[in-house]
Amino acid sequence: MSLSDVTPSSLTKSTDFNGWATKQGGQHKSWKKRWFVLSHAAGASTAELYYFKTEKAKGAAGVIKINERSKISEIKVEKKLCLSIDTGINIGNKRQSYILFCGSPEDQRKFKDAIQGKIDSFK
Repeated sequence: MSLSDVTPSSLTKSTDFNGWATKQGGQHKSWKKRWFVLSHAAGASTAELYYFKTEKAKGAAGVIKINERSKISEIKVEKKLCLSIDTGINIGNKRQSYILFCGSPEDQRKFKDAIQGKIDSFK
């Protein structure tokens, strides 16, 4: 299934968590607000954290793969407390990682707990 086929509503049966966060771009380091949906297939050893431009988007903007080697931590970026997701996957000689800013400490805790819970479920 391609990212253009994935919509937030198509994931409702396998959704573990969803919410808004601002994601830092990989190359340009700009910040863009995205709707995130943490999803998994029953019995799978990985999960996907899809992100969309809106809650009703007609295709995912991207996906972050979560597995037993993934790690989530809190870091400071531009004086903001953010979440760093290390997927545990190497692309060339570089680790694949993502930075999210959740807006409030409560939202950040919910994001972190949901992702950490999914990582722990694979161990």
